[in-house]
This record gives sequence, C-alpha cells and structure tokens, in this order.
Amino acid sequence: MTQAIKTLARLVRRPLIILVALTVVVSVSAIGYVVVTQRNPFCFAITAHGLLQQMTVGDLTKASDTILIGTVTQVGPSWQTISGWVFTSVTVNTSRYLKSPMSLVTVQLRIEGGSTTCGGLIVEDQPSFVKGPPVLLFLRMTNYNSPDSYLAVVGGPQGKYTIENGSAWWGDPSNAVPLDDLIAEINRNI
Repeated sequence: MTQAIKTLARLVRRPLIILVALTVVVSVSAIGYVVVTQRNPFCFAITAHGLLQQMTVGDLTKASDTILIGTVTQVGPSWQTISGWVFTSVTVNTSRYLKSPMSLVTVQLRIEGGSTTCGGLIVEDQPSFVKGPPVLLFLRMTNYNSPDSYLAVVGGPQGKYTIENGSAWWGDPSNAVPLDDLIAEINRNI
C-alpha cells in the first residue's frame, strides 16, 4: 500500500508543480503588462449599438425643446454614472435661438459615451463634437440613463448640423444644404 501511495503522490506532484509554475508565469506577465503600459487590464471600452430612426427636419423641429446656433467651446470631461453609463459634456456658446429661446448664452449638453480613466463607452448613434466649428443643434431636455435632467441632441447625429460657408450638414459635408433653407424649413415646422 505504501508503494501505491508513493506512486500516486509522484503523479499528483508533477501536474501540481506545472500548475503552480504556469500560475506564477501568468501573474508575473500580467503585473509586467500593468507596470509597462500603465493600464488596468480589466478596463476596456464597451460599444453600444442601436437602430437610428430616420428623422426629417420637421420631425427634429417638433421633437426639440429648443433649437440653437452656436460655437462649440469645450468637449469633455466624460464621467460614468453609478448605473454604468458614460456621458460627455459639451459646452456651446449660443449666438442665436431658432426655437424656444433660453436665457442662457452658454449652454451645456450631454452626449452618451466617452472615455474614462478605466475604459469608456462608445455609442454608435451619438453625434461627435470638436471644439471650434459653429453648429445648429436640435435639443431636448431628458433624464435618460441619468439621475438628473440634461439637454441632449434630438435624433442622434441627425440633430447636429455643422455650419460652414453658409451651408449646413449633418454627418457628411456631401449632405450640405444652404443654411438659410434649413432655417426656413425649421420655421415652417415650429
């Protein structure tokens, strides 16, 4: 019986030693990755997909609480709510209101998605903003996925028009229309 126990102990010891060695190698590799890249290996960006409902200028106008023209002065910061949603703040200096003027010259809105210190959230059907260019925005007040109310762009990227040289477009400059025609269409639907 003693010989059988010794043989069994030897057979169990080898895989155990191999398992311990592999665990040490993986642990050292993970620690090395964190030290060298200064990244948390458990942080990653999540991508959210959805179906974008096609909206006309009339639809956007009717669904908006306010419509404005202004210049983007700041994009960010991004932060994560307790429920896990990530938002990014966008600050716009308003030069003109087309619907339901607000008393604010500087308007702060939020878009879903953004980068945080530990990953982030990429939301497919949200408009993207950069500091500088004038924009025409269709906005509504909402509290979607947030504990408080905030201004959000109506219709995702369809509700953000970039303005340049008397033209405005959403998405791609090939969609450009004269700004005066866009404003006239908005006024017809207010």
